[in-house]
Amino acid sequence: MPILDVTNKGIRIGAALVAGPAVQVAKCKAVAQLELDYKRNFRVKAYVPIDSYNVIRLDRVQGVSVWAVGDVRILKF
Repeated sequence: MPILDVTNKGIRIGAALVAGPAVQVAKCKAVAQLELDYKRNFRVKAYVPIDSYNVIRLDRVQGVSVWAVGDVRILKF
């Protein structure tokens, strides 16, 4: 699955391996990456399987989990 990540630091694109029931995995179109930095000391990333390529409207696909990720920065802000 493609990983869609748009933050104030740039745009990254990547790939994710998802797992779950075949019916639910078939609904998954992409994985949204959400990131939170706290006082530049801690960083939390959450990967959410979604049913569209729209990162503005996140509709999570229930029963699907993300097993592996990789990405590359394509544009830096």
